[in-house]
Amino acid sequence: MTEPARSPYPRRSGPAVLRLAASSPAELADRLRAVARGGSRPTEPDDPGLPCRLALLTPTPDRLALAQELVLRERSWAGPADLWYTTDPVLRPGRPGRVAFLFPGLSAHDRPPLDDVAGAFGLPGYQPDRTGTVGGRTWDLLHTGRLLDGALRRMGIRPDLVAGHSAGEWSALFSAGRWAAEAFDEFARRMGPDAYQLPDVAFAVVGCPVVEARRLIDGVADVVISHDNSPRQTVLCGTDAAIHTAFARIADPSVPRTVLPFRSGFHSPMLAPYLDPVAAILRAVPLRAATVPVWSATTVDRYPDDEPALGRLLVRHLVSPVRFRELVQRLHDEGTRVFVQVGHGSLAAFVRDTLHGQRHVVVSASEGRPDGLAALARLAAALWVQGLRPDFAALPGADDAHPTGPPAPGAVDDPVLAAFQAVLDEVAHASREVLGGWQHRTRDDRVSP
Repeated sequence: MTEPARSPYPRRSGPAVLRLAASSPAELADRLRAVARGGSRPTEPDDPGLPCRLALLTPTPDRLALAQELVLRERSWAGPADLWYTTDPVLRPGRPGRVAFLFPGLSAHDRPPLDDVAGAFGLPGYQPDRTGTVGGRTWDLLHTGRLLDGALRRMGIRPDLVAGHSAGEWSALFSAGRWAAEAFDEFARRMGPDAYQLPDVAFAVVGCPVVEARRLIDGVADVVISHDNSPRQTVLCGTDAAIHTAFARIADPSVPRTVLPFRSGFHSPMLAPYLDPVAAILRAVPLRAATVPVWSATTVDRYPDDEPALGRLLVRHLVSPVRFRELVQRLHDEGTRVFVQVGHGSLAAFVRDTLHGQRHVVVSASEGRPDGLAALARLAAALWVQGLRPDFAALPGADDAHPTGPPAPGAVDDPVLAAFQAVLDEVAHASREVLGGWQHRTRDDRVSP
């Protein structure tokens, strides 16, 4: 994406990340004990083939005790208590996989501008839009995508391919260099608030697969399926009356359904009468040679190299359904194993839902909170455990990992108690009954990465 001027935001540090790798759980447990006793700060092993891999944010004695307990039980762990551990990384020598950057579309919620990320990497921040309009939300997602794309690349995390969800495809085109980087600011301005008119139709999310959603709208006028997000989420677009009729057909009261807070008609025939101004903005962006393939959720295929064909697809994308579920499955079928959500949104959840039971890893570069550096540290930790090699030196504070704070009572002699305390620190509703049940699980009861 666009290479920025220096950021005016102050440089801050994120959390420290302890990283350990070993050839066996027993060896890894020994290393953890040495760290807990106050040994010298371990360095990341040079051998990427070591299968037992653990990463831990802010390694307090209690968290180290929890980590040791998990390692001794040979239980995979993926995120709770800011801990990641596996004995079988998704990527390892002899078992490669491609990395995809996925750019979200419009969010239903206001999101922070991630000034700490801009300051840490010297990237351009932005003033978030608070109008709540489609154009304002587009302004935010474009700038968030550019900022996080730049931060990930500074951390040595680069995609083999890119894709987007709805308006996220525009961010993907900039990320891949297919759209000229120097055109970003003008494009964001032209797509911003009050840039064009849109139809007054609603979007509604329904917690069911697309096959069931088709039954809900069968025979109902003025409503279509606009997004096939995952096996458990479909989006309808239509008039308020038509959506109300579809909702009334849902027999099961437990099926989620909600109307989104923005209206546009994108990805539906309702947009056709309003298409020309938006299409003109898209066609005006200068094209360049892409550095990596861009995949379309309209065609579930690569964007064409031919410029006229690409221009036609950009317009078709505006009025065609988003086939994100199909896209994710095809990317996996063709060898993508790592999916990185580059922005705020629910794409990571859609990927997990679609690829449930299939070998993959999905992480998000943003958690929708102001502490953007913490989210990037978690992402880097998760990816390192799964076999990637992020540059932790580029992430302020991440390489300063060492035990912090005094040991909790009994932490050295009673690792189970220490583990329980660490869980209590992270999950307020944890209880001793939960711990007891956890203690008696068999070593084959593993948490998927």
